[in-house]
Amino acid sequence: MKILFTGYFDPEYNRTKVIINGLELLGADIRLFPFPKKKKPEIHKLKEAIDDADWVFMPSFTHTDLPFVKRISNKPIIFDPLISRYLSKVFDYKSVWKYSPRAYKNYLKDSRALKRADLILADTESHKKYFMEKFSVKADKIRVIPIGVITEDFFPIKAKAKEDNKIIVGFYGSFIPLHGIDIIINAAEILKEEKNIVFKLIGNGILFDTMKKMAESKSLNNIVFEGWKPYSELNLEINNFDICLGIFGESIKAKMVVPNKLFHYAACKKAIISRTSEAITEIFKHNINISLCEPSPAGLASAIRLLTEDSERARIAKNAYDLIRRDFNQLKIAENILDFMEA
Repeated sequence: MKILFTGYFDPEYNRTKVIINGLELLGADIRLFPFPKKKKPEIHKLKEAIDDADWVFMPSFTHTDLPFVKRISNKPIIFDPLISRYLSKVFDYKSVWKYSPRAYKNYLKDSRALKRADLILADTESHKKYFMEKFSVKADKIRVIPIGVITEDFFPIKAKAKEDNKIIVGFYGSFIPLHGIDIIINAAEILKEEKNIVFKLIGNGILFDTMKKMAESKSLNNIVFEGWKPYSELNLEINNFDICLGIFGESIKAKMVVPNKLFHYAACKKAIISRTSEAITEIFKHNINISLCEPSPAGLASAIRLLTEDSERARIAKNAYDLIRRDFNQLKIAENILDFMEA
């Protein structure tokens, strides 16, 4: 099967990378035709690429490109939105007022893309339900395909013997509202007298400076802000964590996603703590392969204390590892996508 990936997208973005890697391993003929930023490609070249494909795949965040591709395409289009632009900008980032023209424009960008796509991927049942209810998308047009993980990129590494007995509580991410970094910092404040617990935060983003200043204002010596690390270094960094932190935001979107990092942590055989939500419990089970807590500093601090016990941490980590390696590797993700396309 020939599948053309097109639109303004990054082939190295985690979700897209997992799908491409899995499809290629299954023998699909993958062609890439990314758009230049804020510029449409030469139409005749794109049409030639489409004509030579069996399917057109519009990866994450290509909402505004899909209607254009649909107008010139004679092949079915499968769309992987990953997010709702309207939900993200209005209710997560809160950068657009709910009743403003910009909010309506973002709603239309979602609606037009979802209605013009032949098939749609949703990363969680919660997102599928949202697309159906908010944009009137038919259920049989959507298949839930979790994000998954490339298991050759994320795997356990035998830990070096520690010179101290400190427990490293680690997080990586892009410091967006969804992550709830303020909850992590306030939990660190609660635990500041427990000298064996150290927080290590990797990443950068719109809230990085604000969160760093927040920690400094509290004079916290148990948090280290590492800054951005490339994808190629994340496996090693995660393997240096003892406890891994997911997301703790309180927005609507935070309740609907299972982020990349949870799959990466589990594939590295690490114990995970994240906020409780319907979306996360689609994949993980509390106290079996993850520790879930209310998105509050006290709830997170309590969960961390429970996982300082070595055997409990190891039990949850092993269960998470077995689950993700078995059911959510890149081959499983790609198999489910091909099954949807061939149904």
